[in-house]
Amino acid sequence: MNPKLMGTDITALVDKDGKKLGQEIMKTATEGKISEVEYKFPKPGGTDPVQKVSYVTKVGDQVCGVGYYK
Repeated sequence: MNPKLMGTDITALVDKDGKKLGQEIMKTATEGKISEVEYKFPKPGGTDPVQKVSYVTKVGDQVCGVGYYK
C-alpha cells in the first residue's frame, strides 16, 4: 500500500492510459461475486505503471479487493 494514497477517494484514481480504474472497481464489485479489473499502476516503490489485475467483490456497502502485478 502506498501511504500517499491513504485517505484518497478511490473513484478519483485514473491510470496512465486515462482509465478511471477507481470508478471501474466500484462499478464492477458485486455482492456474492468475485470479478476482475485490469489496469496499469506502479508497483510499491516504483513510478512506472505496469499491468495489474485486481479481484473485487462487495459486502454490504463495502468493496473489497486484492490484486497482483503481471
